[in-house]
Amino acid sequence: MLKRPLRLIALLPAIASAAAAQSAQGTYANRQFGYSVRYPAAMLRPVAGHSPEGQAFASTAGHAGFRVFAAQLKGRAPQDLANDAQAICPSGRPSYRVVKPALVAVSCRADDHIVYQKSLVRGDIEITVRGEYPASERQT
Repeated sequence: MLKRPLRLIALLPAIASAAAAQSAQGTYANRQFGYSVRYPAAMLRPVAGHSPEGQAFASTAGHAGFRVFAAQLKGRAPQDLANDAQAICPSGRPSYRVVKPALVAVSCRADDHIVYQKSLVRGDIEITVRGEYPASERQT
């Protein structure tokens, strides 16, 4: 088991801003990989059966789903993480892609859904948030 200090990351900037109007926040902490996330409890609920690497969340209204998880990098570079993330995009082409030494973000539209994935690189691990939601629910 890895012993790391807990780091707090925002589940998604868009959710964080929407959550400002909501006072109740939930927190998920993962001691194995040393991270925690806060999420708007009025908008998301944890899905039963989390894995040692992370937790899935479902929207309380609508059809959005999010997952936070961590993994060992095993020599993979941020460029590799971005390439893996964009594989879910039609033709492998994201509409948004950022690759920095400590941050990778990819977003695209797949059919009628928007997929967003953000990974933070911390030492030898990646902490990833992935969300998928109907394009019609984008404003929420």
